[in-house]
Formats: sequence, C-alpha cells, structure tokens
Amino acid sequence: MIFRSGRTLRSILSHVKPQPDLLNHPGVIYHIPCLDCDHSYIGETGRTLRVRLSEHQRCCKNFETQKSAVAQHCLEEHHRIDWQGSAVIEKESIWHRRRINEAIHIKSFPNFNQDQGLNISPIWMSNITQVHIFIIIIVYLFILLFYFTYIYNIYI
Repeated sequence: MIFRSGRTLRSILSHVKPQPDLLNHPGVIYHIPCLDCDHSYIGETGRTLRVRLSEHQRCCKNFETQKSAVAQHCLEEHHRIDWQGSAVIEKESIWHRRRINEAIHIKSFPNFNQDQGLNISPIWMSNITQVHIFIIIIVYLFILLFYFTYIYNIYI
C-alpha cells in the first residue's frame, strides 16, 4: 500500500509551465511606468502591446504630444520612460470589458493619462476598491499560509 497525498497548497500555487509572451497577445490592458516618478500610463489596446509601445515610442521621438500622453509626460515633465518595465496588467479580448477594466485601473493608480477612461460612478468605484482590497488580503493570507506550511515541513 502506497500513501500519496492529494493536491497540496504548493501544487496549487506553483506553476512550472512557461508563461506566454504577453507583449504579443492582442486585447490587453497595460501600463508604461516612468523612471523619474511613481506615475505610469495605463492604456488598453485590441492589438498587441508590442505594436502599441512602438507607437508611443514614435510619438515621444517625434514630439507628438497630442497623440500620446506618454510623449506629453516626457516632454512637459522632462522625465524618462521605463520602456523595459512596460507590462500587461490584464488580458481581455472583449472591447467593452477592456474599457471598463482600464478605467478601474486608471482610477486606482497614480497615472499621467490625458483622459480618465470611462466614467464610473464613485459608488461603484468604492465597491470595486473594497473587493480589490479583499482579494489582496486573501492572496496575502494564502502566501502566509504557504510560507508557514513550508517552514513547518522543513522543521518537522
């Protein structure tokens, strides 16, 4: 008779499968951080992030501030953009959902966007923020549980 435990917290939380290249994934919400301040640009695109980043970079190079809030931030604030730190926040293929999620991210983090995305009622934002904080707490508790389980298994 062989005893084998079922799914463990470690098997649930650790994934060894390589992650897809999100720069080439269409339909994303993304952020482009600034190297000189804690703000970032938050945007959405139905195309790939790689294509959208090249457009923002071209606007910065050609001083096209009316076409890109990133270019406007560079030129008006004399700040440098962390192009390598640009990342996908979330994948969403449905345009309307992507616009709603973009607006939530814009309202939740310091940014230098020219517009604030879709208009979301403060009542909804309050509820969304509370749910977001609740999810962060749950993830933090899972991490703590995983850590203490790991420490417990080492010393026992």
